Amino acid sequence: MSHELRTPLNAIIGYSQILQEDAEDTGQSEMLPDLKKIENAGNHLLGLINSILDLSKIEAGRMEVYIERLDVAALVDDVPGNGGTARRAQRQPAGPCPARRTWARSRPT
Repeated sequence: MSHELRTPLNAIIGYSQILQEDAEDTGQSEMLPDLKKIENAGNHLLGLINSILDLSKIEAGRMEVYIERLDVAALVDDVPGNGGTARRAQRQPAGPCPARRTWARSRPT
């Protein structure tokens, strides 16, 4: 089933990249932001589909899960629009920010 979801989505992503190149070559730069949004949305959706398919494999026992330590603070900083962006904009966090690292256990991605 995975190819039935991924193949059309990869075609959309690839086609948006081709259209971006064509827009750059023909000087239609006003189209680039919208075409980039299509590509980004497609990549985001592809990531969600991959995660769902991974969960299905785990539930079916076809994928082995390895647990490892995870630095939650670093993970939050890596999420667009969260901690890293707030610090760069010199905004204060909404609540108290612990001085120590927060750790969790998770599977590697």
